[in-house]
Amino acid sequence: MLAGPEDSLIETPIHYMKSNEVRHDVFFPYVAGKGGVYVGVGSDQNYTLAAAAGSELIFLLDIDQSVVDLHRCYEALIEASPDPKILFDRWKAEAEGDSAKILETAYAGLPDADRKRIVRLYRAARETVYVHLDRVYRRRQGEQPTAWMSNPEMYQYIRGMFLADRVRMMAGDLTGPNSLQSVGAAAKAMGLPVRIVYFSNAEEYFDYNKQFVANVEALAGDEQSLVLRTIYSKKWVHADQLWAYQVQPLPDYRTRLGDRKNRSRNPMLRYAEIDGTLNKDTGVKGLSLIALAPRGAG
Repeated sequence: MLAGPEDSLIETPIHYMKSNEVRHDVFFPYVAGKGGVYVGVGSDQNYTLAAAAGSELIFLLDIDQSVVDLHRCYEALIEASPDPKILFDRWKAEAEGDSAKILETAYAGLPDADRKRIVRLYRAARETVYVHLDRVYRRRQGEQPTAWMSNPEMYQYIRGMFLADRVRMMAGDLTGPNSLQSVGAAAKAMGLPVRIVYFSNAEEYFDYNKQFVANVEALAGDEQSLVLRTIYSKKWVHADQLWAYQVQPLPDYRTRLGDRKNRSRNPMLRYAEIDGTLNKDTGVKGLSLIALAPRGAG
């Protein structure tokens, strides 16, 4: 799982320490019980989705070193926190010193520069993450907890994955030559299909170039594999205040990537609408599907 090179990171002007997507629960009926390998970008929203899917391996990619380091902070603090309330409290101002000591101990084997960078990230991001986790800790739809911090079973699942060293945080450029190739090679070596690929809204920022197409091809899935994305556009009905949520089978996505008229996300969605496989009327506000039948809301 830890084999294979990662992509080079770039300097990013904004560091996304939290997600403002709040309705990942609309994905739950589609991802439930998928297992296999989970691949996702961004921060802790991945924990909710991987727990909902019962993923067996989790690969977390980001092009920003700060987000990769944030996952390192989560890893050590989650492992030291038997329940979500304890973890939440570790991001409080009065807990900063003790939490920094946990990180120092957990990463004592790293080079000094790397360990200091992770601890520095915790201190810089602590207040932002604390405010964010307060919302995640209380997140529900009706009476149902819908996030990894609000649902104790999800939390324990993610904690178990970290304790079992089944989560890899990676420097990851989706259009780069290394990280997704390494994920695909690891999945094949361990005999597991890639079942969930979560892009968030990252596809807004790049074209489907040859390297990206090759990277997706390397993610060996099966007929159960899915791509999850979010879309920010006034042309789409939103499930929350900002985002539309979409599910697409990975085999369908791979087929469309092979057609060069689908040079980026927006043309692909336009042609999916033209060919009649884009369904915006799924019975769930803000959820759309490509080449997939609707399922009951969770």
